[in-house]
Amino acid sequence: MSDTEQNQKVGILWLELLSKLDSVAASEPYTDDIVLDSPGQDLVEGLAAVFAFEKSFIGASESYSPRVDRVMASGDSVVLHYTHGGKFKSNWNDLPVAGKTWECRGIAWLTFRDGKICHMLDVMERATMYQQLGLMN
Repeated sequence: MSDTEQNQKVGILWLELLSKLDSVAASEPYTDDIVLDSPGQDLVEGLAAVFAFEKSFIGASESYSPRVDRVMASGDSVVLHYTHGGKFKSNWNDLPVAGKTWECRGIAWLTFRDGKICHMLDVMERATMYQQLGLMN
């Protein structure tokens, strides 16, 4: 299996592991110095910080469900087009979203080093999600 194929496999695994929120399993695809760049959010740096960020979002949902729609891979980059959604069981980031469901698309550009994700540019349709949650028209 080529490095590109292995990176693609790890990229898909990353999205699957998010729904499990197991800190050991979820940390497997990352380097210790992982950087998460998600426009609209502060830059998140380091394995513990990235996991805490993901856990705060996904952990607030009782039924988080991601799926990969398309994958493109070349060299040390993998781009995932995904759809994800769920039902919030509690408020998130001080937003009154408990009990509300949402689903939106996203694109994650994952950069790899030594077979692990070292940088993520993750962009999702926040406006769509916020509309579904009744936070904006």
